[in-house]
Order: sequence, then C-alpha cells, then structure tokens
Amino acid sequence: TIAHGSPTRDRAVASPSRSTQPAAPRPTSLGDPSAPRSPVYIRPPTHALGVGGVLVGPNTGFGASARAWRRDRFGIQVDVSHSAVTSASASGRMTSLRFEPSGLYSLPDRVTDYWWLRPYVGSGISLQRQTLTNGTLEPAHDSSLGFHMFGGGEVTFASIPRFTVGIDVGYRWVPTAFPGFDSGGLGMSVSGRWYLR
Repeated sequence: TIAHGSPTRDRAVASPSRSTQPAAPRPTSLGDPSAPRSPVYIRPPTHALGVGGVLVGPNTGFGASARAWRRDRFGIQVDVSHSAVTSASASGRMTSLRFEPSGLYSLPDRVTDYWWLRPYVGSGISLQRQTLTNGTLEPAHDSSLGFHMFGGGEVTFASIPRFTVGIDVGYRWVPTAFPGFDSGGLGMSVSGRWYLR
C-alpha cells in the first residue's frame, strides 16, 4: 500500500505497438511504360517436310525440290533440275538432267517478330545425264557422277508461316563429258518451298 501524501513516480504508459506494412502497389495500366514487362518469346513454326521449285546455276536451269528436317538439326534435300547451255568454243547445245540428294545440317537460327532465318550447310552427290545436240551429228549422251557442297539459308515470314525462300551458294565437281561444255564450278540457286507439315 502507498501512504497518503507519499511521493509518487510518474509511469510512462507505453502506447500499443503498431506494425508497419509496406504500402500496397498502385495498379498500373497496360499503357504505362513504367510497368514491368515479361519477355515475349516467338516460337517458330514447325517445318518438317517442304516441297517447291528451284532455279539453279551457273548454267541457268529450273527444277523441283523437296526438303525434310528432323528435330536434331539434321535434314535431307532432293533436287531434280534441267538446264541447257551453249558454248562459245564449241558448236551445238548441251542439255543436262541432274538428280542431287544431299544431307543438311542446320546452324543456330535467328527468330524475330517478323521473320525466321535458318542457316545451313550441306553436301551430297550429283548424278547427271547430259545430251549434246548438233545439227550435223547424231546426239551424244553421257552419264556421270559428281559431288557438290553448299551453304545458305531459308527465310520464313510471319505473314506466310509455311512458305520459305532459300538461297544457296556452292561448288560442284563433275566430269567434263564434252569439250567446251562445263557444268561444274561455283554456282548459286534460289528456291521456294511450301511446308506441308
């Protein structure tokens, strides 16, 4: 007990503690540039089997082309083309029918919002049937086996995801069957393919 008149001590009364919480974030509109944005990934279309046409050089010709890709970056390509050429040093006209199966390997590709670029390298054999015609002689025929290697790329546009445009630059080693007519050497081809799946 405390006697009446005895001194008393002031007691500090502790106020109830208040927990501090961070302020809730203000909602941001979709058009606010300060709002964090997650990265957007564009998945390229699946290109497994494509067919189309091809223009070949150095002796300008045309033909059909088919290309198939696996999931491990390897692929195959088959081209069948026909070309005709004349020579400044020999008389006559030579036509060539060429069948070229090749193996492909796809290099790291580049994908944007508008296009997809897939570079590649390849090589294969070149089977050709050549015919030399001359107004005064009977047509002469020759069949030969050669080798070719090339590199290039095919581009797919977002507006047409199943169609590709390809450009190849390569070198072809084939025997010269008729003097004055050479179907080998450095050449370029331009192709267009529609991928069925």
